[in-house]
Amino acid sequence: MTDRLETESLWTKFTRLWSGDLGVLGVPPMDDYAAGRMRVEQINTVIRYTQAMMLANIVNGLVLVAALWT
Repeated sequence: MTDRLETESLWTKFTRLWSGDLGVLGVPPMDDYAAGRMRVEQINTVIRYTQAMMLANIVNGLVLVAALWT
């Protein structure tokens, strides 16, 4: 029975962490403004690097085609 309780506890911690509750990691809770600002910065970072990642994937695809063509 203790294994099930430990699994539920880990599952609960995982779902809390997945929903954005960083208290599981010992981080103090943020107010809504700070949490929103952090999320905006994360989204901006993804948008900023999207073009570079797409270019890298295209180059990798071209290298693969060139290697398999011969």
